[in-house]
Amino acid sequence: MKKLLALLLTLIFCMGLAFAEEAEDDFLVVYIAKDTKSSFHSILNGTAGPLLDAMVEEGVISEWRLLDGMEDASVQRDLVETAITMGADCVVLLPAEATASAPVLTRCAEEGIPCVVINSMTDNTEELAAAYVGSDDVQAGEMMGKYVQEACPEGGKWCMVKGMTGNSAAEQRAEGALNILEGDENWELMDMQDGQWDPSKGVQFAEDWLQLYGDELKAIICGDDDTSAAIQVAANAAGYTDLIVIGVNGGATACALIADGQMQCTIYQDGVGQATKGMEIVRAIATGEEYTGGINWVDFVYITADNVADYM
Repeated sequence: MKKLLALLLTLIFCMGLAFAEEAEDDFLVVYIAKDTKSSFHSILNGTAGPLLDAMVEEGVISEWRLLDGMEDASVQRDLVETAITMGADCVVLLPAEATASAPVLTRCAEEGIPCVVINSMTDNTEELAAAYVGSDDVQAGEMMGKYVQEACPEGGKWCMVKGMTGNSAAEQRAEGALNILEGDENWELMDMQDGQWDPSKGVQFAEDWLQLYGDELKAIICGDDDTSAAIQVAANAAGYTDLIVIGVNGGATACALIADGQMQCTIYQDGVGQATKGMEIVRAIATGEEYTGGINWVDFVYITADNVADYM
């Protein structure tokens, strides 16, 4: 009887150790999305989700949660508190804004939670993030400016619909376009407006500009290609088929227009590559392996009629 009791006590003790080890091995990843509805962020989220699911199945992490930032930095600031309350071991952040989303990283740093930032930077990303994965948005803006120069060497008037003011991608793409075209005496910037990543707003701006400048308006540069595609369709319908409209992301609508000869170019942002690299870093954090901290760049690529089939 004593031997049996000792055996039972030993078994209970071992089970307790096992449960303790399992509890210590729990690893929760909280993924704070910028949004869950825009086409490009659907690519990012849709790539990251299955990779995180695979980590759960492999036992690399115990669980992950998706929290929707709804394109609102104040929502993201509330969500990081939710993540902390949940007991997050790693936070993935796709910032809504550069300055207003920065407190998310500050709170993670205060709580000792590694934060992997993907797609756009906050003001404190380089200082506080475990790693950043994205594409150099100044490069994207410069690529758009160079394409406009080459496609219309005689120059003319141009306008820009940038994305949401305060978002690092929006600001840096505008900066890049200005880097190229402001110093070119053949080109004259007539207006730049905040389109808030909203194609309908972009079309309204474009219609106003076409009424003001008509055929003198040679190019409209956009912060995203949901907006550029919508403007190109509207311009074509109004008879301005030679207007160069260009944006960033390489989404399905823009690619379809290029393939159909209705649009000249977009800039492909490799959302799959960004999300994949980000999840590789999350995996390394969870397993204690080495990873590349700091900035991890994923290059932009021109999509034209010559290569659009590769990106459809």
